[in-house]
Amino acid sequence: MTEKRKQKLAPKQPAIEESRTAEAATVAWMLSLLSTVAAECGGILVRLLIMANDASERLQVLSTTLLLVAFIAGGITVILTPVVSRLRRVAPPKAIVIVAYTMGVVPLATLVLISMMTN
Repeated sequence: MTEKRKQKLAPKQPAIEESRTAEAATVAWMLSLLSTVAAECGGILVRLLIMANDASERLQVLSTTLLLVAFIAGGITVILTPVVSRLRRVAPPKAIVIVAYTMGVVPLATLVLISMMTN
């Protein structure tokens, strides 16, 4: 009975080793993506709070700072996406690449939209 069980188990596939450079680039890419999303969400939430209430100058500075951080981190994300795709032996999933590009561009669109609303 144990022989049948051993036959049913799939053979282990060898693990694909990525270079240290590829691993470091992937970590930096994901951190910049998460930073972009967090700063963008925070900036938009504070901006909505400002629009709902007559908010103080400090909240406006906080919102602008968070959106600036999202813009910078989004730029880094857009730059690192093709770098990571080239460095890795196994390409990242297409869905993650699409999300990375999208979230990298969203802060720019948000800043343009806000500047159009204020003028």
